[in-house]
Amino acid sequence: MLQKAWQFLHCSKDPPDIPQKLNCETCDLKEIVCTWNPGRPTALVGPRNTSYTLFESFSGKYVRFKRVEAPTNESYQLFFQMRPNQEIYNFTLNARNPLGRSESTILVNITEKVYPRIPTSIRVKDINSTAVTLSWHLPGNFGKIKLLCQIEINTTNSVQELRNVTIKGVENSSYLVAVDKLNPYTIYTFRIRCSTETFWKWSKWSNEKKYLTTEASKLSQWFIADYYYGS
Repeated sequence: MLQKAWQFLHCSKDPPDIPQKLNCETCDLKEIVCTWNPGRPTALVGPRNTSYTLFESFSGKYVRFKRVEAPTNESYQLFFQMRPNQEIYNFTLNARNPLGRSESTILVNITEKVYPRIPTSIRVKDINSTAVTLSWHLPGNFGKIKLLCQIEINTTNSVQELRNVTIKGVENSSYLVAVDKLNPYTIYTFRIRCSTETFWKWSKWSNEKKYLTTEASKLSQWFIADYYYGS
């Protein structure tokens, strides 16, 4: 009788589903995060719950993950430290429980799967009355790639303007660009978001930074008036 009951309970549970929607990307070219959906629940808990191992074949390194059963719409994630001078990663995600095993694979060039963090520490400094420098902090080891950043420029009396700039990545996370063709003595609001030149995803927008440009000099005012109205 006990044996039949055990067989019924055993048969009502499932081996692990094939991991769904496996995706691997990085925010800083230092650490890779791989996410997936576990698929159907197995109804196994405790020490019999499904465990996951993420194996990278080129480096021979792996990381393990184990947790309690979760709803099917919840994503799991594992972090994998990037290897020096390695760009291509061949991941196999193995799922295992006492009733069986399954796996999912993905091959990625991680320099093409960068989802940067939000730019922070936005600063504005004058160059002259119509140009400023815009600097910000973007954490990450981007010294070997180029970044594509988008600057949003707003004033109260004009339409929104977006400017794209391609800049060389750095390792110290500090960036600076010049923004010209502005109007003197005008309040501007700036925001920044970044991606890589090959483009995978935009970062989220930075916080807004307001700035009042300086007044034009008398000589500059004369040139502006002469340009628009003639002498």
